[in-house]
Amino acid sequence: MTLQLPEAETRSGVRWMNPEAGLWVATRHGDYAGMVERSAGEYHARSARGRALGSFPDLDSALAVIDGGVEATEGAPRGARALLVLINGGAAATALALGALLLR
Repeated sequence: MTLQLPEAETRSGVRWMNPEAGLWVATRHGDYAGMVERSAGEYHARSARGRALGSFPDLDSALAVIDGGVEATEGAPRGARALLVLINGGAAATALALGALLLR
């Protein structure tokens, strides 16, 4: 006996299955791509690696995160983001200063 899972629509190369109420499982080209679970009135998306991609007020938003195949970076610590902005800003300022010196 094999388990038959009802298939949902195919979106962006992702095939969605709804094996039970409140759970959606995604596959992309036959490989597990992630899942969305409804809990406490929100839809929680997880990547294929189990990483939390965010909580969403509606199902379409949660499915879209996995359909896009891009993991959200909202979990990055605020300090890490500030450091990256500082480094990139410093690199840009240095490049501008060197460019100005070379054009003199």
